[in-house]
Amino acid sequence: MTIFSRLVASAPLAILSTNDEGIILSWNSAAERIFGHLKDEAVGSPVTIIIPERFRRAHEAGMRRMRDGGETRLVGNTVEIIAQHASGMEFPAELTLSLHRDRGETIVGAHIQDISERHAREANLEHLAKHDELTGLLTPRAFLNTTREFLADGETPGLLIIDLDNFKAINDSLGHPAGDALLQSIAVRLRLNADPAWRIARMGGDEFAILIPGPCTEEAVGSAADRVLETLSDQFRIFEHQFSIAGSVGGAVVDEFNEDAETLLLHADLAMFAAKKQGKSRRVFDSEMRAEHAQQRLLQADLVGSVEKGQWELLFQPQIDIRNAALIGAEALLRWNHPDLGLLRPSSFMGFLDTHVIAQELGDWIIEDACRFLAECRNAGLNLPSVACNLFPIQAQSHRLSSSVPRILEKYGLQPKDVEFEVTEQTTLRSDKESLSHLMTLYDAGHKITLDDFGTGYASLTTLQSLPLTGIKIDKRFVADFLTDTPSEAIIAGMIAVAECMEIEVVGEGVETEEQRARLQEMGCYKAQGYLFAKPLTRAAFFANYG
Repeated sequence: MTIFSRLVASAPLAILSTNDEGIILSWNSAAERIFGHLKDEAVGSPVTIIIPERFRRAHEAGMRRMRDGGETRLVGNTVEIIAQHASGMEFPAELTLSLHRDRGETIVGAHIQDISERHAREANLEHLAKHDELTGLLTPRAFLNTTREFLADGETPGLLIIDLDNFKAINDSLGHPAGDALLQSIAVRLRLNADPAWRIARMGGDEFAILIPGPCTEEAVGSAADRVLETLSDQFRIFEHQFSIAGSVGGAVVDEFNEDAETLLLHADLAMFAAKKQGKSRRVFDSEMRAEHAQQRLLQADLVGSVEKGQWELLFQPQIDIRNAALIGAEALLRWNHPDLGLLRPSSFMGFLDTHVIAQELGDWIIEDACRFLAECRNAGLNLPSVACNLFPIQAQSHRLSSSVPRILEKYGLQPKDVEFEVTEQTTLRSDKESLSHLMTLYDAGHKITLDDFGTGYASLTTLQSLPLTGIKIDKRFVADFLTDTPSEAIIAGMIAVAECMEIEVVGEGVETEEQRARLQEMGCYKAQGYLFAKPLTRAAFFANYG
């Protein structure tokens, strides 16, 4: 045996040769292992023994062209083919062909490599790229691509976004391993109870998404949302802990107004946030939401340049000592004088203004205009002790706050005690101690810092310990029915007790009746604001009433 023959025999690739009729002339050991045919069986047999039957006709046509002197694109190139084992099993392989002339006869040489393992590795990598490592569900990118494929095929699918309630509290109290185990349990439960045709994804954190093949209607999406909520309603048992998980679900369907994956996802997301905001378990994006969203998009565009154009206005609602009806302060309340829609209340724009780039600029204007008003009051002989300004989250976290406020105070001849700042629970939840250090600077300088809407969000009593506070405000939702609702009265009593222990002020909002005023005074809340005393007033009306 020559050196070349020994190299061919020991090569890891299947190396074989045929004549121009396709009869096998040589067959090495690797060919025996890869195809399952012994050399003695293979030599003299047609090469079609390693070609699946459905490809044999094409192979024979190619051999005829070669015999007739035609060209074949396979010679000299490496291509991927489907080969067949002696057992009948098919597998992917790479093939390289060569042509030789030997004493007038055409010899076809073939190098063949089994690439099944490579395919398996690539398939695994593709699976990992498309599936969330923790839950095995689709990744956001894969989910979006799947939605695009459905739409490209002319389908009209529906889409659900599921956001878990209070997952952060569970994660924080039991630890991340428990949180991860819970997400895995939810993923398993969603898969087991979903329709087989649904595509399910984890969109990140505690948010999931489901694509429902079309044609899908708003009613069908609503029913699917109910099915998901029912799936989540049974208790989960994680690390010997048993608890319930609720969720908010938003749904959307394809229609003439949204025909792309991104818009469908956005509409489902908006419906989910609307459901959460309204205290509902689910909501489907409909014509009402579409009109509202369209108007909000227009308003967002109109925000740009609105400060320079002087479109904003502050109203001032008096704060009263309910024991003697004395004026003890005023809260500055923002209104937008829209050029087309007129005077807009915060509910029309505050949902997106918080995160708009103009929030910082507008926030600075609010502080300056409120200070200007306070200086005007005092110059006119009206003894207004202080004015309160609501801070946007971006303001409360910005270094500009601690540098711009002293400049504004100096400009209008005011002291830190003259200007109070209000922050919401949501602001505190989005911030850490370092990002709120600018509030601490104002607190140390002598400004009052009040926590607004306490009890309506997810902040805990630890929030009161971690923030530099001088007061809390009882939200008007509790005040509205605390005379007839025992839980509301108990909550108010608890807030007053906490404020007394911490030696901070407590302010009642939304006081509309004399009975509410009297009961708050009995309970120990002496500072309030509401329609009983005055609605938010323009500058002129404020001077007319209190000047």
